[in-house]
Amino acid sequence: MFAYEQAVEPSRKIAATIDTSTHPLRDFIEDSWQVYFDWTFTIALEVLVIARTDPALMTRIEPVMRSTRETMIEIWTQAFARAGMAKADSEALIALTLLIVRGMAMDDVWIKDKQRLKALLSLWAEIATAQIATRRPVKPPARQKAALSQAKSQPKPRTKPRTK
Repeated sequence: MFAYEQAVEPSRKIAATIDTSTHPLRDFIEDSWQVYFDWTFTIALEVLVIARTDPALMTRIEPVMRSTRETMIEIWTQAFARAGMAKADSEALIALTLLIVRGMAMDDVWIKDKQRLKALLSLWAEIATAQIATRRPVKPPARQKAALSQAKSQPKPRTKPRTK
């Protein structure tokens, strides 16, 4: 349970850099990779298999796992909002990406082809980013808004009238 609680801190650090990121989804994928391809996920799976038939154990671990998951989702929903993504899009993107990465982590238990999995995640990032871009206009991140606001407040340079 301690391992799950500790998994949140690296996510906070990565998500905090979203304002300077050129590809927030790739940052989220990298964070998810670190969580689900770590030894803690393998142990959590083993405990969950046991907890399916042990209600007392499930009662102890379920709140920790739920809290960790909800915290991670909130961290990334807020990060994507700062990056200009609509809430519905960020929630769908987070859910789909987590399903993909967790499935890949399960696959990696016996297939062991991380290079192929990373290539597939890169493709997923391209597809998802392109799809979200076509759904609705994305508001610019806060740093872009500030730059636009500053540019609008600057006096426009005067041009000389043309002479013939």
